[in-house]
Amino acid sequence: MYIKGFAISRPKIVQFFELDPSDTEMVERGVEGTIGWLDRDEFLFIACGIKDGTRRLVIVLDVDEDEDNLKERPSKPLEPSLNDALPVLDGPDIWVRTA
Repeated sequence: MYIKGFAISRPKIVQFFELDPSDTEMVERGVEGTIGWLDRDEFLFIACGIKDGTRRLVIVLDVDEDEDNLKERPSKPLEPSLNDALPVLDGPDIWVRTA
């Protein structure tokens, strides 16, 4: 299964909220706060995805069994809460769903 969406970026959360990167508890609170900020109706689900050997937490906007179909299918315009969260997200991109 392939997923398309945006990955939550811990380095961007550290930069955006001006956190100490060694304070993992605060960084994780930033991740939780980002997820909490999102309007649940604006995405399908949140899943783990892997690309280039790196596992990421992905806000999923589309899924498909065929990666090429997913690449070719145009993305929908972003809803407001996703637009607001873009400073701490990477993507859009496609990952292999792992969980």
